[in-house]
Amino acid sequence: MNQRFLKSGVTLIEVVASLFLCGLLFSVVIGGFTRHRQQMKQAQLILESTRELDLLVAGWYQQGTRLPLSGSGVLNVEAQLTWKLTPTATEAELTGQQIQKCRLSSWHEGKEVCGIELLVELPDESKDRRDRGRTP
Repeated sequence: MNQRFLKSGVTLIEVVASLFLCGLLFSVVIGGFTRHRQQMKQAQLILESTRELDLLVAGWYQQGTRLPLSGSGVLNVEAQLTWKLTPTATEAELTGQQIQKCRLSSWHEGKEVCGIELLVELPDESKDRRDRGRTP
């Protein structure tokens, strides 16, 4: 009778170990799936943000006005995306060039999602003075 209990004990240990390994495998798979969903959500947010920034810059160029040197606003209300344009290099750092380096970035819940660097043409004051002197 002792041998019978020993065989059952070994089988019970094997069952418990198998259940432990199955539970561990299940938790790793669920953890990987959750991480994958988070990464996909972040990637979708970056794609949406990039698309919205592209439309914003295209709209500025279509209007034919100079690009702003700084500013901020709402990109997409539903996705809670905002944009911010900030100068990153001064005229002194870009000596001899009539441009200003700016960073256009999109933000979601207080964190920067993505951004691009823009070179914005500065207004030529001497040209503006000449144009004001002309009458059409």
